Amino acid sequence: MSRSTHRGVSPDIKIEMITAWDSFMPTIDAIVERHGVPAGEAEEWSKSLRSHLASGEAMVVSARYGRTLAGFLVLEPSADSAPFSWVTRHYKNCGLGHRFYSFACINLAPPAPEFMFHKDFLDEYAGVLKQLEIEPEFRDPYYVLHARQDNSDDSQAAA
Repeated sequence: MSRSTHRGVSPDIKIEMITAWDSFMPTIDAIVERHGVPAGEAEEWSKSLRSHLASGEAMVVSARYGRTLAGFLVLEPSADSAPFSWVTRHYKNCGLGHRFYSFACINLAPPAPEFMFHKDFLDEYAGVLKQLEIEPEFRDPYYVLHARQDNSDDSQAAA
């Protein structure tokens, strides 16, 4: 089965939390620098991420295939946010986007966190968007998914 038609994450891909001192952090820094960050400068953001990882204020979930980084997700529990996710071109459309979104929902505030992904990964998250039946907000160059609002908010606004 080709990667483009694969319906799930390969059992050979290991999903795990990493530390600020993990061997993949320089690779993650380079990816962040190349793609940019939602706010601020990439270098400052990477330094802040390492600091937050070391203090336990942030988490990075990696997807590894052997010694190869297949993708990663950054979680900031204090902000109920997943401000960065990325999947290598080789592993796109293998289900990592859906796995990352599910992981964020499980580990952050219910019903769902603010989840951000780069515009180049719209196809990676197409299944999530279809399942949620919502349109993401576009903050160039990122898409942002927000938790669904309770209908009681609408009724209070109308009152």
